[in-house]
Amino acid sequence: MVTYIALILTALFWGLSFIGTKIALASFSPFVCVFLRFSLASLFFLFILWKKGLLKLDIKDHKEMFMLALFQPGLYFTFETIGLTYTSASEASIILGMVPLAVMILARFLLGENITPRNLIGIFLSIMGIGILVLGAPGFNPALGGSFFGDILIIGAVIAAAFYMVYARDLGKRFSAIQITGFQVIYGTVIFAPLFLIKVAQVQWSAVTWQSL
Repeated sequence: MVTYIALILTALFWGLSFIGTKIALASFSPFVCVFLRFSLASLFFLFILWKKGLLKLDIKDHKEMFMLALFQPGLYFTFETIGLTYTSASEASIILGMVPLAVMILARFLLGENITPRNLIGIFLSIMGIGILVLGAPGFNPALGGSFFGDILIIGAVIAAAFYMVYARDLGKRFSAIQITGFQVIYGTVIFAPLFLIKVAQVQWSAVTWQSL
């Protein structure tokens, strides 16, 4: 029961983050926005990890945490952000709806998890629900118009998200959720720093709104 409640809350907060991100993107470019988000989160988690005495890891552990952050947020946000510049949001959302299926396949081969009929039914209902939301949208255009290159990048985001979920499950056996999330955010900030430095000069600071901040 606790697991299902945690997953529901994850979906809730993830959904709310899209609203905040949409408002923030009115003043900041995608990579600047992502870097600022993770920078603020890093300060929060550095304090929490320090208070709990969870900052000390050996070199091998740091490598694993960096690899986790490389998949999510690194590769996932990079593929998704760039992909959306080439393909439509509708087509991207349909492709991203394949994340559960990708996770199930990877978990089968990498973790040895069984694929049950209930899993298949859940995946089918998930994809069908996404299809209904997208196809039933008022402004939906049957000609999705996404380019092949953009679609490939979004598929890259799907694969990155799937590897992250499978990899995080294994790390969860040795580290606490606070440690995994904290170092994921900290290393995510490091990964996006170069892109931030490239894009920050383009920010019109005088036009930044309080709502975006």
